[in-house]
Amino acid sequence: MVSQPGKNNLLTNDQRNLLESAQIGHLATSDTDGNPRIIPICFVEFSGNIYSVIDKKPKISNINKLKRVQNILVNSSVSFLVDHYDNDWRYIWYLQINGEASLIQKPASLMHYKLIDKYLPYSDMDIINQPLIRIIPETINLWGNTK
Repeated sequence: MVSQPGKNNLLTNDQRNLLESAQIGHLATSDTDGNPRIIPICFVEFSGNIYSVIDKKPKISNINKLKRVQNILVNSSVSFLVDHYDNDWRYIWYLQINGEASLIQKPASLMHYKLIDKYLPYSDMDIINQPLIRIIPETINLWGNTK
């Protein structure tokens, strides 16, 4: 099967469904010295890749001052995690995606609109011209009971 440009075929349909059901993900980056940083992010999956917008921060006018951006610029290897907890431990799971992250400057892209559709507060924020983080999965680790 020939891959479409920009399409990543690592995710199964079940894994895509898990990503679609998750409201929050966690992005782990590290700097050149290996110092880790993990933050919660809003995200969407599209064509097998993960996208998150770098929304405006009240205290920071230059996105390059954000630690996650600095880390991605010097070390594009990232880990992204979504999980589900249940008091009945037979139903806990996590999906970890390790891959390469990059910054995308593409105003008013389909990803911006998908993020606005998924996260209501974005409809009141000016995210259309903000850069995106794209994660291209390289390895996927699914653990637990997802049924």
